[in-house]
Amino acid sequence: MFFEDDWLGRLCAAGQVAPAEAARRLPDQLWAESWVHATRSAGAKQQQHRASRVRYLAVHAVRHHPEAFGLDRTRARPWLRAYEACLHEHLEPNDAAGAEPHRAPELLSTPTLWSAWDRHFGGSSVSLPAAQPETIAGEWGSDELCRRQVARTVLGQTFRLTDTLLHLYFADLHGGQDPARLADGFTDWLSSDDISAVDLRRESEQWMRHLRLILDSSLESAGKGWRQLARQETWPQLFSPAPVLGVTGGSGAHRKATRQFRTPSLPRVIVCTDTLKEGVDLHTFCDRVLHYGVAWTSGDLEQRVGRVDRYFSQIERRLIDEGEPPQVQLQVGYPHVVASLERSQVDRVIQRQRRAEQLMDSPLAGAVHESKELVVGSTVGSTETGHLDPYDEHEFPAQPRGLVAISRDQARKIADHYEAWYLRLLAELEGGGWRVSPDDRRPVSELTLHGGHQQHDLAWSLDADLNRYFLTLSAPPWPDEAGLTGARWRRRRRRQLETESFVRLLVPGPGEDPRDFAIEGLVACLRGAVPEPHANASAAWGPGLARAAGQAPQWLSPNEAEVSLEIGPRRQRVTVYAYQQGLRILGRVARLCDLDPRPQWGSTQIEGNRLREWTREETRKLGLGYLDLHPRDGLVFGVFLLHGELDDDVKAKLVRYVGRRADAWEAALTGDDRW
Repeated sequence: MFFEDDWLGRLCAAGQVAPAEAARRLPDQLWAESWVHATRSAGAKQQQHRASRVRYLAVHAVRHHPEAFGLDRTRARPWLRAYEACLHEHLEPNDAAGAEPHRAPELLSTPTLWSAWDRHFGGSSVSLPAAQPETIAGEWGSDELCRRQVARTVLGQTFRLTDTLLHLYFADLHGGQDPARLADGFTDWLSSDDISAVDLRRESEQWMRHLRLILDSSLESAGKGWRQLARQETWPQLFSPAPVLGVTGGSGAHRKATRQFRTPSLPRVIVCTDTLKEGVDLHTFCDRVLHYGVAWTSGDLEQRVGRVDRYFSQIERRLIDEGEPPQVQLQVGYPHVVASLERSQVDRVIQRQRRAEQLMDSPLAGAVHESKELVVGSTVGSTETGHLDPYDEHEFPAQPRGLVAISRDQARKIADHYEAWYLRLLAELEGGGWRVSPDDRRPVSELTLHGGHQQHDLAWSLDADLNRYFLTLSAPPWPDEAGLTGARWRRRRRRQLETESFVRLLVPGPGEDPRDFAIEGLVACLRGAVPEPHANASAAWGPGLARAAGQAPQWLSPNEAEVSLEIGPRRQRVTVYAYQQGLRILGRVARLCDLDPRPQWGSTQIEGNRLREWTREETRKLGLGYLDLHPRDGLVFGVFLLHGELDDDVKAKLVRYVGRRADAWEAALTGDDRW
């Protein structure tokens, strides 16, 4: 029972019912069925009998008698879906006619490792999913319960098969073999500064933080949902762990060894010949390579180090979370050549490798890129521009750099504005329970938000056309039934391209309202709150739309308006959807019937799915806006922004921005002016 989850106690906590009262409410028939089931499946083995009985009681009680735990059918549904997956071997009802009930109320409050774990570590970096039963609701709750089962299974198996079992043994002796004292004693020790406890705590944190990555890369579970994974009682890939594994060309065990090495647990060291030099991933939790044989060429050296220096590697995650070198370094060493004749050979190989990296990774010397420089405390003077030597300058005309002069005081005021706004943003995020990495009080270009078991990316960008900063939030957690997804793009995650939604926040500029309406909208979005239609959109947006179009807008609904813009000699129709602290602006590019087929859209006729995938690929290359297929308007260019207080000039500028971009796409794709 020690490694069992507290199946029944968590149901009591979800419904705020005392375990003794819940036990009293369960009918004798269910108690009798659980006794018969446990006797048939576990026989005379006492601990297995108790565990089997608890599991049967849990799944059948939440299925037929959720009211015993204070749950109605709606609140019980996520628990039932999860328990039917986790406890699938106990679903068959048993005929217990005439059997004694053998009531055992103590089964509803039996102490386990995981109930103590929730008390000690709930809300921390090593917390199990769904640590607070009272928060479980809906489809999300069912998935969280299944994810908890997977996390609990892999951690429990790791604990039982490594030296953690010795720590449990001594904790049991110290606690007088009392299960409650054992669980609390072990978690107390795990919270201590003992070096073994610190190592195990760090290992457990890695399991919790990167569970999906480990399942996909090491445990052959890519593409499987949490309900499917929750049915698995053990993980064969985690059997027979050893601190050090050796792999040679003829050992035949390199697949098993590399799979185990890609987990946070044992083995800690893998010793191998060149058989693992190419085509093998060892990067998930390793950032140190020691060479005990000379790599005779820079290519060999690159291949060896490339086993751990890869996308989605530990070193990449550390660079994101902890900062740039020299704080974070990939460690590569040749310990055996310190006092050997091979040292000079190794030095030459490393120098050649560095020269190769400079050639591959650096731009051509003398290359001139289109750019704009901000010169603080200076006036704009003449500049001498170069060209790509030795090519003729008439073939490759130089592109001059634009210079903008600004005083030091102006620059300091602008910097102070954004730094102060960023500090308010951090305070609101941390106050809402989000952990921000890297932990830097100054604005950084890319952030990662960790909250509970959610993770979101938050990135700064500047749109030069609007001259405005904005933040891009990945995967806003809006419920599916809201029908609001933000925009979508395709970007690389976990070694493959995935479709992901995003929404952007317009950062208040210097001189604008310093209040935190924009931040409030972002924090509400992270809580899953969907932007509500603006209650007085015509009054709030009418003047700004009229300024953009030169005429009053046409209101299609209380929060939806349409304007027709003059873009030079062309016209462009734009639709605005106004929300509280948010807006969506769409410019029509083309109907599908107006587009000529392209290879990426379909060979002979345009296929909607392929065109939609193309829009998401193109969106990844854009700045502020996105491309999408709209059910009414066809191919559109738009922006979806959260924002604070905007004046009419900014509103008009945003509308015309979308109109110009949509018009440019229309001209590029159709050569026509239909909108």
